[in-house]
Amino acid sequence: MNRGMAARIAVLLCASCAWAPWLAADEWVLGGGGGLPWGDLVQVRAQIDDQSSPGAIQIRGFTPDENIITTLSWAYGKPNDLVSEGNAALWDNTAARNSISLSIVDGDDTTSTADLFKTAGVDQDGRTFFLDMGSRVPADSLVFFPRQEGTYANGKPFSDDFVRKHRISVSDGLTYVNEQPLFTLLRDVPVNPNSVFTMKFPQQFIRFIQLRVGSRSPFEIAEFELYGNGFVPRATYRSQVIDLGEVSNYGTISWAQRALELVEGELIELPNLGQTSVAVRMKTGQDDSPLVHFQKVVDDETRAVSQEVVSEADYNKLPSGEKGDIEDDADNWSPWSLPLESGQLIPLPSPRPYFQLQIIMESQSVTQTVRIDSLRIEHSLPPAAAVVGEISLADEPNPPADIGVIDKDDAVVLPSIDGGEEVLFAYDVRAIINNNQNGFDALRIDTPTPARFVGLQMGDPLEPVEPDRVSVGDRSLEVIFTSNKITFDNNVPLRVLFEGSTVVFGTIFTGTVWDTQSDILGQPVLEGDANFDVSTNSLRVALTQQSVGEIVRAIEFNPSVFTPNGDGINDHIAIKYTVIQISEPKPIEVAIYDLAGRLVRVLADREQPGGIYTEMWDGRSDADEAVPPGSYVVSLSVDSGIGNFRRVGVVGVAY
Repeated sequence: MNRGMAARIAVLLCASCAWAPWLAADEWVLGGGGGLPWGDLVQVRAQIDDQSSPGAIQIRGFTPDENIITTLSWAYGKPNDLVSEGNAALWDNTAARNSISLSIVDGDDTTSTADLFKTAGVDQDGRTFFLDMGSRVPADSLVFFPRQEGTYANGKPFSDDFVRKHRISVSDGLTYVNEQPLFTLLRDVPVNPNSVFTMKFPQQFIRFIQLRVGSRSPFEIAEFELYGNGFVPRATYRSQVIDLGEVSNYGTISWAQRALELVEGELIELPNLGQTSVAVRMKTGQDDSPLVHFQKVVDDETRAVSQEVVSEADYNKLPSGEKGDIEDDADNWSPWSLPLESGQLIPLPSPRPYFQLQIIMESQSVTQTVRIDSLRIEHSLPPAAAVVGEISLADEPNPPADIGVIDKDDAVVLPSIDGGEEVLFAYDVRAIINNNQNGFDALRIDTPTPARFVGLQMGDPLEPVEPDRVSVGDRSLEVIFTSNKITFDNNVPLRVLFEGSTVVFGTIFTGTVWDTQSDILGQPVLEGDANFDVSTNSLRVALTQQSVGEIVRAIEFNPSVFTPNGDGINDHIAIKYTVIQISEPKPIEVAIYDLAGRLVRVLADREQPGGIYTEMWDGRSDADEAVPPGSYVVSLSVDSGIGNFRRVGVVGVAY
């Protein structure tokens, strides 16, 4: 991002939140009535319409008489990446690589390629133009022609210099060979008698067009036009790198979206998303570029080629032969998040001063578009400069090197437990706090299964401390310690002891710290060395080798024999079961059968991820009738996606 743009963003941010107290969360706003303009911050714009509705972006649509070419932002030169969607590009196979060719997409029929393809004695057969629309567009006709007005000094009309033989091929941008688009011949024109060439074809989605000249004679092209009808299937918006001006924690991200349908020439708002979808992703960083650029360096003696890191500005100045690789900066930037939901807490590393947005809008109907009116991101100064944590088994701070992972080329040994096994965990946290930061007095640990708080320890060395409040949820544990708030003057390590379990290998016990006495946003706990006597340096927990490969870990009955006679004693049986190694919801069924194999009752038939669950049976059938006394089979079946897994047990009914 250039410094002028960054300064402008910082000024707008301050202007929008000058009324707020220092300890309150701020809002960064893009679009809408008072936010930053979408067009001012765009890095990549593919089929984005930011003109139809002020302050909003939507999937671009075209009318039959609208030239698609002139709606796009064009650049000359073949992109390094032809697979990813982005801005429109034009290039040709001339040695000169002259950007005058852009005149054929400028919408001005008085400009042209002029004398570029009219050199005396040069055979123009094989001259080829490539047009990349940046993404797929609905098209059903194309036109190209030389200047239709004007003459040479000898009186010859410019319009006589048209292409007399050519082939046109297209690609929908979905099929590639070695990352190059696979073209299909649309039409071979052995003889073209017309100065203005017009071709109609069945409407189809097109991203790339290849025009290959087949005649030897000189020619020029003034304009290339493409027409179609309806909305494009996919639009992409990627922002520039946004500089908040200071290291910040991130809160929620939210946006306003609505689906619209074209009905008799008017856009009508739909009550739901219709056949449209929106995917918003985000990444955060510690510097102003998410990429690392390399320059190729040749050793004068050995002629060996190596690569050195250079700035993006220096990279762009290099001749093409010296340009090396461009890689993601994994050390300073997070990867793109999974698609976020509006109102969701941003699950990315912070505090960080930089972020970037990517929005992909899709429509399965040429009559429907989706519009985003504005997008908001909460952010605030962090309570600490950095907060790191690690989790371990309380009685095994240095686990054996049986199970681990490779994290940024470093081997990390993880604590490992049997899937679903209840164990005592130790969650260590250590912070770096500057004297101008607030500190924190609360810690939330996200747990995959319900947890039980055991104790809080603080200090160096660690000593038991009574927390001010503890809250236990189905998937979280919150510990408040306002009486022993961690600040610049009281920056001590802390440890939370709790009993819990995990059911998926590598589960991350994410954590967040915050200050309950202010409105600043919570700060994520990052993996790191929080306790020098613990060697995990990780927030992940593995499963033992015995657990890996299992799906149904255990099924328990309490009591094993029950008496559902309505007297309030043992009227129900609790069926507790553990499903492991499933991170996404999968079909699970819990059913009761009699000893003859007849289905009596279905207690659960739904999709759910791995976890520890309990179903209750009251001794009645699906017909709501009391079952006869005797033994019954409880069947638990799981369709994991790679196979069906089943566990059964026997329970008794007595009266």
